[in-house]
This record gives sequence, structure tokens and C-alpha cells, in this order.
Amino acid sequence: MSILKDILKDEIPNFIPDLRQSFRDNRDAAIEDACIDERNNNIAIATIAMLDGGLSDEVITRLLQEYWDLRLSETKDVLEFAHDRLAKLK
Repeated sequence: MSILKDILKDEIPNFIPDLRQSFRDNRDAAIEDACIDERNNNIAIATIAMLDGGLSDEVITRLLQEYWDLRLSETKDVLEFAHDRLAKLK
């Protein structure tokens, strides 16, 4: 019984701060995910607008790399999505 009492005595003071930190970590992760999703949406919308405005894929690729710091593979994915989306809108 004394061992259990010692364990509880050591662990209980840490329980509330640890639980609070866990909630904060989960909240921060959810906020980070929402920010990433919003950034991706903004990039997609801008790419669709640039395509609709008549810019070439090469110019759009350069702009996406310059202003959103995307890799070439990422720009190809965004352009493919934008072409598909624009075709559905028209």
C-alpha cells in the first residue's frame, strides 16, 4: 500500500499540467492543419485564376515557385488540379 501511495504522491501533481499540455498540443496541431489547408486552397484558387487569365503553365510554374516557394513537383500537382477544376467550371 505504501508503494501505491508513493506513486500517486509523485504522479498526481504532474497529472493536471500534463493533461493541460496534451490539450494544448492537440489544439495547436488542429490549428496548424487548418493553416496548411487554407494555404493550399489559396494556392489552388490563385492558380485557377492565373489559368483563367490566360497565363501559360510555364509562367504559372515560375510564379508559384517564386511567391509560394513550391517545388517543381508541387507546381505540377497544383497545375494539374487547376486544369481539371477549370475544365469542370467551364
